[in-house]
Amino acid sequence: MKKTVLFTIPLLSLGLIGSSAVHAATDGSNPDPANRETPVTATLTIEGTNPMPPDPDTNGPKPTDPNTPNPSPKGPFGISYVPIEFSTEATSLNDSGEQTIDFKPNKDGDSFHVGVKDKTRDKKGWNLTASLNWDTAPIGSSIKFNNQTGSTPDAEPIKNNVGNDSAAKLESLTVQNGAGQISSGATDGVISISTDGTASNIMSAKTLTSATASYHGVYDYKIGKASLFIPETSKVKAGTYTGGKVDWNLALVP
Repeated sequence: MKKTVLFTIPLLSLGLIGSSAVHAATDGSNPDPANRETPVTATLTIEGTNPMPPDPDTNGPKPTDPNTPNPSPKGPFGISYVPIEFSTEATSLNDSGEQTIDFKPNKDGDSFHVGVKDKTRDKKGWNLTASLNWDTAPIGSSIKFNNQTGSTPDAEPIKNNVGNDSAAKLESLTVQNGAGQISSGATDGVISISTDGTASNIMSAKTLTSATASYHGVYDYKIGKASLFIPETSKVKAGTYTGGKVDWNLALVP
């Protein structure tokens, strides 16, 4: 006859073990919960004010003028200002040959300026171009901007406009705000805009590669003297030529 042996485990012992495990999790010896998180958000803006052009009578109404035809950029990137108009005085045509007729600024000795605002603190390059659209232009004519590159930093035509809404203040570019990275579209100091609508490069900013450099300024380009160039006056009729316009376009480098 086989004997059956029974092993008995006291229920009390099981109860003690379970009770001990629960107590260890809640008695303060272990953190509960041991992990939490707090969301972090930061909203940062860049001031939207825009400096005055170096000569407001030549370059346009004050940026604060609500009736301005060329409103200032409200964000950190855009075209700051362009000349109000290009207009000549009544000028007698030569019988033949080339003729250059200056556009008259509002005051003698003034120069024409354009400005690009790039306070993005970014490294992206951009191009400012201009095209001339003029269906009734004098035959073969074009617009020329004449400005030579300066021999010293102070004489350079491209500077940083650090003025405010009431006054312009031009300073030479520095390594920190674009020196050596921004250039004019001039070839031998002359930019030509033809009447066929082809875009001409006015001012360019390179894509930056330095880890520390970024764009943060209003870049003023003194395009200097602007004039109407006629290659052969014998083909041009007398009259008042209206309806032309220079279209300025600012775009990031692809």
